Amino acid sequence: MKKLLLSSAILSVLSLNVAAETPSFNYAKLGYTDSSDYDMSSGLELKGNFELSDNLYLNGEFTTYDSMDGIYKFTQDFYTVGLGFKTEISRDTAFFTHLDYASLKSKFKQSAFGGHSTTLDGILLGAGIRSNVAKNLELSAAVNYLDLEKIKDKTRGEFTATYHFTDAFSGYASIETDFDDSDYAAGIQFSF
Repeated sequence: MKKLLLSSAILSVLSLNVAAETPSFNYAKLGYTDSSDYDMSSGLELKGNFELSDNLYLNGEFTTYDSMDGIYKFTQDFYTVGLGFKTEISRDTAFFTHLDYASLKSKFKQSAFGGHSTTLDGILLGAGIRSNVAKNLELSAAVNYLDLEKIKDKTRGEFTATYHFTDAFSGYASIETDFDDSDYAAGIQFSF
């Protein structure tokens, strides 16, 4: 059922195409994020792409979550860096895929007993479609597979809407979900 929903969402992005230019892979995003994985967990995200050629781009992300409940404090930093491949599949739609090194650092502190931290390393593999569906509106749908040591592998769908106020300044909202737990984000994007 999950695969059917993800496939339907990706195909719906393809059917809305009315613009005349493929999305740019030269941007930086800064946003607020909230996760249902942990109670009261929210933070900031910084994401970006940089085109190396017509088909290759650098991909990176840094997300930090904080959660505090009385005497307990939990922080989690997640970052990725990697290389992506993109290709036009129509005049306003691009297919992309990327392979990234991923790292997750978790810190847990309890005021009376100190705390501990753990760092897990692995890979993030993603593939999806980005499409300019109207003059100022871009939609994207992707499937991401995260494989970190000691953690059950996760496959999640990611859906993003970006509204371009100007060529250089945009706002975005996104959800990344496995239909059990979800991460929500909203913020600004600077294109260059």
